[in-house]
Amino acid sequence: MKPGEGDDTISPDHEDTLRRMIESLRFAPWEDREVRDGLTALVDEVGPVEAIGAFMSWHELDGGDWAFLVGGEGDAASTLYGYVTPPCADAAFTVDVGETAQIAQVACGGVLHAGWTSEGKPAPTNPPELAVSLEPFPAVASWEGYLLVRF
Repeated sequence: MKPGEGDDTISPDHEDTLRRMIESLRFAPWEDREVRDGLTALVDEVGPVEAIGAFMSWHELDGGDWAFLVGGEGDAASTLYGYVTPPCADAAFTVDVGETAQIAQVACGGVLHAGWTSEGKPAPTNPPELAVSLEPFPAVASWEGYLLVRF
């Protein structure tokens, strides 16, 4: 039957078939580091989607590099900035929340080594090898709490 032909009802057999088709749709949950259609799933330490607001957090990536996430208010998109290779064996990645800005930082031996703004710009005191702007990657949160990033 073509659209616009016949009556507006479908037969019970067709309705049953249609209902079974719809009920059979399943979406496989993401797994950490899984890649689908150009998106990579990362465990989101910040919390489930409902808890995401304006924030910054560091994430370890495959290969030992790190990147920091800047989340937007409410439904605003997030951005992951990377890549930062740990500059020392005891590197500690932190976020300093000031009155007017948040700074993603890395310390070596308990001493501040480098930092970046929420736009991925380097702090003026960064050493030359870390005095670079970090590349932005769009990111969103999945319904099950993973961070989905397009690298």
